[in-house]
Amino acid sequence: SDWYLPSIQELNMLWNNYFTVARVLSQISGATQLSNSYYWSSSEDDDDGAWGFTFNYGYTDGHVKNDALYVRAVRAF
Repeated sequence: SDWYLPSIQELNMLWNNYFTVARVLSQISGATQLSNSYYWSSSEDDDDGAWGFTFNYGYTDGHVKNDALYVRAVRAF
């Protein structure tokens, strides 16, 4: 119940700490590394779109909501 889809700013924080996050994920059994693909954020662009973030280049881009992007839930702490 404490998992959620991160905002675009939170995904950017993951990017800024990418190597630390990757190292921690590598030490957790069953955890998957961040992919170099686009991930959905919870930040809406407009009624039909939301912001995506790519860990390949570290930038954001608007996408229509029926695009197929990765999701990476994060846990509240």
